[in-house]
Amino acid sequence: MARLTSTADFKEDLFLPENGMPASGGQPSVTPLQGVFNIPTQELLGSTLWLREQLLARYTNAQIDQLLSGSLGALTAAEILRRLKTVDGTASGLDADLLEGAHASAFLRIAELLVRIKAVDGPGSGLDADLLDGAHASAFLRIAELLVEMKKVDGTGSGLDADLLDGLHASDFLRLSELLTRLRAVDGSGSGLDADLLDGAHASVFLRTSALPTEMKAVDGSGSGLDADLLDGRHASTYVQKRYESGQVAWANGGSYSFNHGLGARPEFCLAELVCLTSDLGIPVGDRVQAGSSIVNGEGAILISDATAVRWRVGSGGIVFDDGSLTPSRWPVIIKAYL
Repeated sequence: MARLTSTADFKEDLFLPENGMPASGGQPSVTPLQGVFNIPTQELLGSTLWLREQLLARYTNAQIDQLLSGSLGALTAAEILRRLKTVDGTASGLDADLLEGAHASAFLRIAELLVRIKAVDGPGSGLDADLLDGAHASAFLRIAELLVEMKKVDGTGSGLDADLLDGLHASDFLRLSELLTRLRAVDGSGSGLDADLLDGAHASVFLRTSALPTEMKAVDGSGSGLDADLLDGRHASTYVQKRYESGQVAWANGGSYSFNHGLGARPEFCLAELVCLTSDLGIPVGDRVQAGSSIVNGEGAILISDATAVRWRVGSGGIVFDDGSLTPSRWPVIIKAYL
């Protein structure tokens, strides 16, 4: 049985037999055209041999086995260093002894810097450490000398008179200790500085804090515009004074339930609120329904209240919607009452 052979040659694509080509086996060849069925296989074999050569040039057989089994992980830092050292050196393009192509000997060490600077420091060197902006230290005034020199030039006409402020002598300004005395001298009616007035009005025009409750009570009442018994113009009797709310209570069709409200009087209004604990009739969990206060043909519920309790009765047919009856176990009731 003949074997198919090939050379290591990677191909980006494979030969595709076309309609009309003679269907034949045997050794493949494009020119002359023969063994058409084996041409793509021979090209694939060549690409595989090329890939094998590339792997063998980079890895050992053991590493290739690890690669194929998926157990060859990333290179460790130690392995990277080992491999770098094998190629490090002159003309390798990876010379660790060079910085931007220059050897360490081409650079000045820190320990040598001061010695080299001192060697060239001095007049005419362009690096004179005794100069500041080209001037010697003797050209500058020392801090200890500053006050002495200022005192030499301080005085009238010198442009540096320490006794003047904005060109005025201290005698032209009012001292703090004199301020209150001067204010009192001009304080009074007609002076434009009357300390007994606020916005031009005497203190007697203003209401003292202690007198405020008395004055408010004097005008408090209906029609005064200041009725302390009203909130937003409404008497306290228009607001709910007390309320009662039961917890969630289970119920059944045809049941009757009593709730002691403790309000001390018959509630002004009551309501029964059903809470959806399990979705029912398409109503989602958490929604609430207020049960009506009537029973018709055994369906519905009513509320009865007195000064002591609220009673809730459910018809034997339960509480009914257009699309069906509520399931009592899914709808606990909460009774609310307001006085």
